[in-house]
Amino acid sequence: MENPRRYKKELYSSLRKFIDERPKVGDSRETNIANEKVEIFVTRRSDNSRRKIDGTIGNKNTNPYNLYIPMNAEVILADRVKEKQKKCEKVNGPLWLALLNEVTVIDHENYAQAIKNISIEHRFGKIFFIQNTGQVRQIYEKI
Repeated sequence: MENPRRYKKELYSSLRKFIDERPKVGDSRETNIANEKVEIFVTRRSDNSRRKIDGTIGNKNTNPYNLYIPMNAEVILADRVKEKQKKCEKVNGPLWLALLNEVTVIDHENYAQAIKNISIEHRFGKIFFIQNTGQVRQIYEKI
């Protein structure tokens, strides 16, 4: 994504228009926001949930069918480390990176192996993965 602020602004506007149309369960829309394909659809909510908007942003470089989990773990991890390294360029001192793992089919062991297979220079002394269960696992430590 080239411009996250533009994307957020356009996404909000598009969602507002869609919601104002009072869509029904099953209604959907495909649109282009900041040069990214976006699909919006309405699903049934569970009885105990409050109204909410839920979203997923996928990585175009991954295998959409998760047929090769180790490769996807490497692609996802490399992308996250590069992006976070860039964001932390001006930070002085030691850095640790914590990443929330929302790809439930890929576990910390896959990412621990992936970090050994990718060759990206970074300043992170430690890298942690936080599962959606709240469990924290360290997958990397600079020696």
